[in-house]
This record gives sequence, structure tokens and C-alpha cells, in this order.
Amino acid sequence: MDTGPFKTPEGNEAIALFVKNELLPLIKKIQELTIDSAKINNSNLNIFYNSDLKIIMQKYQSESEKFIKAYHKWSTPDILFEKTDLKNKHPDHIVKALQDYKDWDEAIMLYINKGFRLLEYASKNIYQSEVAINNIRILVISLMALGVAIFL
Repeated sequence: MDTGPFKTPEGNEAIALFVKNELLPLIKKIQELTIDSAKINNSNLNIFYNSDLKIIMQKYQSESEKFIKAYHKWSTPDILFEKTDLKNKHPDHIVKALQDYKDWDEAIMLYINKGFRLLEYASKNIYQSEVAINNIRILVISLMALGVAIFL
């Protein structure tokens, strides 16, 4: 069986499939979310209800949760290798699989750190948009109250 750059088939199965099927698609979705969150700052904001911002907030919550789960999976080798047949192997084989994990840890952590930075940037954009909307709401309500007070 071809194990690619890994020492064991379990390393290939667990690590390569984790990166291909979970981590990279999540990073792509987080990048798109970050772009969408940056766009919301430059759009016309409806002061009483902004459906675009609400959608982005829901995406942010969903993608954050998925990303934290992926990070947890990577940072816990027991979970990462649980779908492989590693527990039934000789201890030397287990050590080789864990060596695969250790060898790839630094490279994969670069992507995970990138995901956290992108989530932080999206969070800041969302927060700034919420603050701007709330400030406009307060200003409008204050002006309405002032107008009512003047006319009464």
C-alpha cells in the first residue's frame, strides 16, 4: 500500500484524509467568511435590521464550531487515529504512526493558526459592524426623542 510521505498506512489514512477532507475545506470556508465580513463594513447598513450581518454571524458561529472541533481532533491523536486499526497493531507500529503525527504537526499547525487568525479578523469585522449599527440606532432614537421633546 502506498503511504506517500508517511511511515505507516494509518498515518496516511488519518493525517492525509484529515487535511484533505476536513482542514483545507474549513480554511477555505473561513477565508470566504472573512471576505464576506470585510464586505459588510463597506455596504449600506440598514439600521434596524441587517440580514447580511445576521447571516454572516450565523456562518461565523457555525464555522468557528467546526474549526474548533477540527483543532481538537488534530491536537488529540487518540481522536485523530480512532478510525484506523492502530490499537490492534504492534507497539513499534504505533510509535511509527505517532512519529508521522509529530513529523506533520508543525506544517498542519501553520494552517490551524491561519484559521484562527482568519476567524479573529472576521470576528473583529462583525463586531465593528454591530457597533456601527448600534451607534446609528442610538443616534436615530436620540434624535427622535429630541424632536418629540422639542415639539411637546
